[in-house]
Amino acid sequence: ILENVADKYMQNKLTAPSAKELYFKAVLLFLANGDEVGADQALKRYLNNDPTFFQTRQQKFVQSIIASVKEQNLGLFSNE
Repeated sequence: ILENVADKYMQNKLTAPSAKELYFKAVLLFLANGDEVGADQALKRYLNNDPTFFQTRQQKFVQSIIASVKEQNLGLFSNE
């Protein structure tokens, strides 16, 4: 649902800046459900949909979580 709303937000210049927050939450939901592959794929899709999401704190945060989960290394996440 969050992804669909964010995609609609991207269609309007006034609401487009709010889309990245919804994309961020959607990636967190993938991770909360234990789907790191889905989270990684979704993040790539969201970055394609909203280039302003790239290099934001939220994007860097979820990227580090995904990397930590993939490598099963909590130290990667805690170092960032």
